[in-house]
Amino acid sequence: MRRFAGIAAVLFLLLLPLAACGGAEEETLSDCGGRMKETLHRTERAVTYEDYEELVRRTPGIRVRAVKAVPVTALKRPDGSMEESRVAIAVAPYSEEERKQPSPAYLANILQMLEPRRMIGVKVQILPSEYIGISVFVEVTADSYYERVRREIGRVLARYFEKQGWDFGRSVRHSEIYGLLDTLPGVTAVRTVTLDAKGKGVKRNRNGDLLLPASGLAYLRDWECMISSAE
Repeated sequence: MRRFAGIAAVLFLLLLPLAACGGAEEETLSDCGGRMKETLHRTERAVTYEDYEELVRRTPGIRVRAVKAVPVTALKRPDGSMEESRVAIAVAPYSEEERKQPSPAYLANILQMLEPRRMIGVKVQILPSEYIGISVFVEVTADSYYERVRREIGRVLARYFEKQGWDFGRSVRHSEIYGLLDTLPGVTAVRTVTLDAKGKGVKRNRNGDLLLPASGLAYLRDWECMISSAE
């Protein structure tokens, strides 16, 4: 027995260092300081609009395509008054499906994230996306290569709406589209740019811009183009 006990003790001493193999290097003072700064700067309370947006993006179990905390000034009542204790958040989920609305479970996850972090007395409201289909009609003159000019117009319009399409409440500006078309190769003049919209809460100003609601997202529904000779 003593012999076997001695052998076991020797094996234990030989194998003991193996139990401590691997693992991470000892944390340096610099690493510790960096981790502390990250923790201190990490948002855990919702105070500003930016805090709410960051917390929504960090909500576990969901993917966010776009989010915006809507100022109370953009959600006035019919009589002009505002509910200053309310924070409204527009959100669009990330999905391969076009213009997807958040599911009840998706919204519940966000509210569960925000509830313990909001200020006392603040009411949080989630606004589903309001997708606004925009129709564009343009009339231009070109020196030649009409089909190439037509393709370029379609490409520019698609890129414009793709770029601005995930910015909640962003107006569709007549002057921006006019300027993009006016600089296209082959286009000698832009005669007409007409914008129309299908959706709720859209307004038009005197410049021809389309003003979207706070939770509105614009997309290019269709477009038409008339090209005539510059001669």
